[in-house]
Amino acid sequence: MLESALARPQQKWQYADNPDTPALAAAYAFGLVKNHPYRDGNKRIGFLAMVTFLGLNGHELEATDAEVVAEVIALADGSSSEESLADWIRQHRTKHRLRTSLGPRLLVIGLFLLSATTAFAQQRPLVTEDPVTIGDGRVLIEAGFEYQHQLQIPLYGLTGNLVHLPAVGVNLGLGSRAEIQIDAGYRWLDVTDRHEAPLSSILDIPGHSTHSEDDVVIATKLRLVAEHDHRPSIGFRLATKLPNAPNQTGLGTDMTDFSFSVLVGKSLGSTRIVGNLGMGIVGDPTENAVQHDPMLYGVSVAHAVSPRLSVVGEVEGQYLSYTIFPSPGAEDRSAARGGFRYAWRSVRLDAAIVTGLADRSPKVGFTTGVTWIFQAFSTP
Repeated sequence: MLESALARPQQKWQYADNPDTPALAAAYAFGLVKNHPYRDGNKRIGFLAMVTFLGLNGHELEATDAEVVAEVIALADGSSSEESLADWIRQHRTKHRLRTSLGPRLLVIGLFLLSATTAFAQQRPLVTEDPVTIGDGRVLIEAGFEYQHQLQIPLYGLTGNLVHLPAVGVNLGLGSRAEIQIDAGYRWLDVTDRHEAPLSSILDIPGHSTHSEDDVVIATKLRLVAEHDHRPSIGFRLATKLPNAPNQTGLGTDMTDFSFSVLVGKSLGSTRIVGNLGMGIVGDPTENAVQHDPMLYGVSVAHAVSPRLSVVGEVEGQYLSYTIFPSPGAEDRSAARGGFRYAWRSVRLDAAIVTGLADRSPKVGFTTGVTWIFQAFSTP
């Protein structure tokens, strides 16, 4: 859809009968606004492409904010046509002497917009959830590798180096405000130390390593409030962890846990700031009818160095405030991540270093992965 929108003015330049600059600028706006190549912001992007092209070709647009908004909205809802927009531009432009030909400038604006790939709502290699969803009818698939050095599992008295491969996730966009998320994978633990613990007696680990499929997490994310110039976007996420890893491996608790979080996100120029705050409902595998309710938190920052490259960082974890002793399965944990994301069209590569901030968190770790997003279907 994006390529089609960008090809529209180039086709007009090649084959139409002497198109002028306003006609080509209108073609950019019309293609981007009507083709909906982005999850949101298509009207703004269409307008910016139009005025950027005019500026590159020696023209300025003289119109009030209200006039611009009215014209772009009319184009979006069909009450104004591409030809009408071109006429409106002719009436509201000031012209300067052109310094270069139109052909190269068409290429410049085309490359600029092609590099502005749709932002992904999912935050790999970070875990802090952005309130923005992936978009109606879109599917996001991610796969990664994660290594954690000297991970402690107090419930089973295990310490070791954990490999999570593959760490996979699938997100399905249901409308512009909702998405379903499913996360799973497989884990290996190289055991470096064992000691007595509440459930160490049930372990079935004959050697120095254990492995198991991961617990499955199914979540629903809703965007409640869209981002505005003076307010952040706000969302809500509800997740259920289904027991899939046997507790005899030391990598699961055989408990069904729940969590919910409020998500907040705001873009400040080329920087995106996201915060999460919520609560987990974690069953105690050592006692019947007992649960723990740790606070869940996360703050992340992503800064776009270029249209394709971003540097990212976060601090996230969980905290149980009402007990001075580690609660089985709900121990305090915290980690800091720092890394990068590199996007090309619908694919993104990522990598990050992980550092533990709490006593029982891994000392250090590393994660890398790939994310692919595509349009799968259209909802009625």
